[in-house]
Amino acid sequence: MGDDGQDIQEPAYTSSVVVPDDSSDEAQETQDLTKYPVISQTVAETAALNEVTGELGEVELDNENGNLVYSVEIATSEGVKDVKVDAGNGNVLFIENDDQDETDEIDSDDVEFEDS
Repeated sequence: MGDDGQDIQEPAYTSSVVVPDDSSDEAQETQDLTKYPVISQTVAETAALNEVTGELGEVELDNENGNLVYSVEIATSEGVKDVKVDAGNGNVLFIENDDQDETDEIDSDDVEFEDS
């Protein structure tokens, strides 16, 4: 019963529409996802923008490990946020940073002066 670390990608949320987690062919999967009853993309965009202020970017219907969600990218002053909106009911499930991890941790280690 050892944990091989493969479950790390699983989201910490569950959507109201659960779909088979079949990622063998992304193009076919995207087409298959449209067969499920989902809210409109406009409703998902509105829900995301109600949670995160910024400029709307790419929006995709995604299968996140069996959870049917809209991934709504919003450019903010703090970077790009990827808002996961439940494709069944429009609830915002999760907000994550989608940009490269540029943290301020570098500042403390970056400045080193050698006095001779």
